[in-house]
Amino acid sequence: MRDLLRVLLRIGAVTLFEAIAVFVMARLVSGISITGSTSQQVLAAISIAIVLGLLNALIRPLIVLVGLSINLYTVGLFTLIVNAGILLLSAFFLPNFEVDSFFAAVMGSFVLSIVNTFITGLISIDQ
Repeated sequence: MRDLLRVLLRIGAVTLFEAIAVFVMARLVSGISITGSTSQQVLAAISIAIVLGLLNALIRPLIVLVGLSINLYTVGLFTLIVNAGILLLSAFFLPNFEVDSFFAAVMGSFVLSIVNTFITGLISIDQ
């Protein structure tokens, strides 16, 4: 029971910090926006974090596996393109989340990676 509680708390913490990272990304990258009132933006950031987590868990591994040779040739830059596609796909599903172009999605995935790395390094959520 204690392990289940620990896992649920970790999932909640990761989702919260991912929502903060999404909110920062939307503020820093032009072409990516979260619309609505403040409360709608907070709920949208949380739902974006959940959808990104689900898509990254379900779809991303298959795409990375199929594009493994491309990823080797591009020294990992193909992963940034995959993340941009996941960001565009999540914008397709969520009404208050808008990504204007593929370039904005690439920049957004880059910023999201940097912010996630920074937050994860601060709180050491990897354990």
